[in-house]
Amino acid sequence: MVITSTLDKPRLHWVDAAKGLLIVLVAMVHTISRAEELGIACPAIGVIVIISGIFCFRMPAFFILAGFWGKYDMSFKDFLIRNAKGLLLPLLIFSYLGGAFHEIFYEILKRTYNAGALEGPFLDISLDYWFVLALFLAKCVYWVVCRISSKQIIKLLICIGIYALGVMSLNAWFLPNFACWKWALIMLVYLPIGQWVKDNLSGWIAFAIALAIFVAGYSFYRWQGTFIPIPGGGMKYINWMSALPSLLLCTAGSLVFLKLCSLIKRARVLEMIGRNTLAIYVMHWWIEILVMKVLRGFFAQGVWISTVAIIVTIAVAVLVPCMISELLNRPKLKWILGKH
Repeated sequence: MVITSTLDKPRLHWVDAAKGLLIVLVAMVHTISRAEELGIACPAIGVIVIISGIFCFRMPAFFILAGFWGKYDMSFKDFLIRNAKGLLLPLLIFSYLGGAFHEIFYEILKRTYNAGALEGPFLDISLDYWFVLALFLAKCVYWVVCRISSKQIIKLLICIGIYALGVMSLNAWFLPNFACWKWALIMLVYLPIGQWVKDNLSGWIAFAIALAIFVAGYSFYRWQGTFIPIPGGGMKYINWMSALPSLLLCTAGSLVFLKLCSLIKRARVLEMIGRNTLAIYVMHWWIEILVMKVLRGFFAQGVWISTVAIIVTIAVAVLVPCMISELLNRPKLKWILGKH
């Protein structure tokens, strides 16, 4: 999803592991909507619903990680080209590959589907991935913010003001959300927060305070029986009443999560997954729905078998795009993704 560079410092392996865990959570949570589309119900889906609530901060955490490091001192032209090559070009490539993968395996596996499971094969290139577009636009806006002031507190206050404008824009139904610009205004604030989290990650006092805030906030919403106001693809739970609680809850949860991840020494599989989050984010839903259609019959065969089917679905949806991305990142092929 985001490419983390430590510039002159050695690569922090735990950052890749954290991204790996987050993208697995994203793929896991998306099985809920896939199951609804296919009429699948099993105990494992219920567990994933609970996990979705606990890790409600998963998308802001990606923005916070993107805010750990950023090179905003170059010209806007160079900055624009750099981020277009790092985000938009891979989005286009992996979207096409995802459609091609779906097309090919539809032809191979279509006889394993139940009647009516799939209307017909198709090849689609979609750029409607809100996170990537919002991150690209948010980074461009943050480049401007960095030109206004070099002081971290000033940049944070400006971004909080933009966050308020983003929340306001959600009610402006007459304004089209072109390239997910409304989402970008809301998520922008997590870039300067990322720098603050990075600076305070080594201490345990900030961790304890963040843990208390997150537990209290999460418990309150569960006690009220209402949805936790997390920013996501629809932003439907973000409004004037929930904007500040959402910001506090997501920041606190992300700090707690990242602090715990920073204790990881090495986790090579998670690190590999974390290095390829963009490919997984774009391609996983194509693969996820294919696997769930093929395994449809197993989801009704008891707790253990249905749980194994869910685990297999998530594993395949994460690892296949990861392997494709690893292949394209070879020295002779990475030019396809805009890398030298």
